[in-house]
Amino acid sequence: GGPIVKDRTFFILDYEGSRWIQSPFGLASLPTLDHRRGILPVDVRVPYDFVDDAGRTIAAGTIIPAGQPVPMTRFARTVLNNLPEPNRPGAGAFGVANNYGGFARNRLFEDKGDLRIDHAFSSRLNGFARYSHRRQTIQQPGLITGFSGGNAIGNLATYNQQGVAGITWNVNSNTILDYRFSVTRLGMDRLPAQVGGPSMRELFGITGLPEGPRIQGGITPQDIGGLGTRIGRQSTNPQAQFPTTINSRLNMTFLVGRHSLKTGYEYVALNQDVDDTNPLYGIDNYGGGFSRTNSTISGSYLYNLADFYFGARNNYQLATQVNARMRQRFHYWYLQDDFRATQKLTLNLGLRYELATPVYDADNRLANFDPATS
Repeated sequence: GGPIVKDRTFFILDYEGSRWIQSPFGLASLPTLDHRRGILPVDVRVPYDFVDDAGRTIAAGTIIPAGQPVPMTRFARTVLNNLPEPNRPGAGAFGVANNYGGFARNRLFEDKGDLRIDHAFSSRLNGFARYSHRRQTIQQPGLITGFSGGNAIGNLATYNQQGVAGITWNVNSNTILDYRFSVTRLGMDRLPAQVGGPSMRELFGITGLPEGPRIQGGITPQDIGGLGTRIGRQSTNPQAQFPTTINSRLNMTFLVGRHSLKTGYEYVALNQDVDDTNPLYGIDNYGGGFSRTNSTISGSYLYNLADFYFGARNNYQLATQVNARMRQRFHYWYLQDDFRATQKLTLNLGLRYELATPVYDADNRLANFDPATS
């Protein structure tokens, strides 16, 4: 920092940057190599007609004996083939618990700085302007990376920006005017680890999911009951919030006899664009045990895995993408009087009025679910 114009204009500038790379160790539970080939130690039943990865139609009710390769959909085969191989002895009854370990490489970069300029227009009029900026980017691909992984933050970018300006005017020996104006922008944008890749429709012909450069990439999250590790991308990606606040404030202080008066008005406009509905890319759950040969057999991970082979979900979640443009306005007014009633008594009096509008949509949109029409 230092002077720009002697005795009139000064500046100060600062910057701070940081670079963090961390690789914490993590454990995951993945299907064994036999399980990926469809070889299970139990008999399974095909719950409905389906087409396997070889193009064959497998009829409902078909029994696959234990130890024989179980046919599976092209989606299931592709997902299993793209998982990393187990590299640790697996615990538990099926040998899958914590059978994979590795180091997840995470990156955090941050830059921030400020610039402020102060200027004396005259002996009674001073002003300043300040700009502050901070940006942070995080890359967290997750322990399971690649086509069948991505259950982590992915790509996260946040920023804070603020511009402030103000003037102070000593009108006379009894009156001071002070004005401040600021614009503050915040942002959080989180995208899947494989963002920009092909969509589920392009890969497997699966329709009904949103597409676009900010959404598609990776596979729909797959939860196989009893496995303990989610396969596929994170269900809360993408996610974004961009609030902007505009603030205007005027204060006047003046002396009248034994009264020290202050009054002012403040206006705040909050504009917030939000893309935060999830699971936007769906979640497939396999926990129904539909592949059991009869209903008296207790369900287990093996039957849930077989359900995954066949695409027999017992639960499915999907949210509708909505970019909400939320708005809110605030008005504040006050009057304050420090009244010196006597040499030993000063009264602090004040009146304040505040008005905050309800949150509303900039496009006056409203949605609800009608079960009659879906």
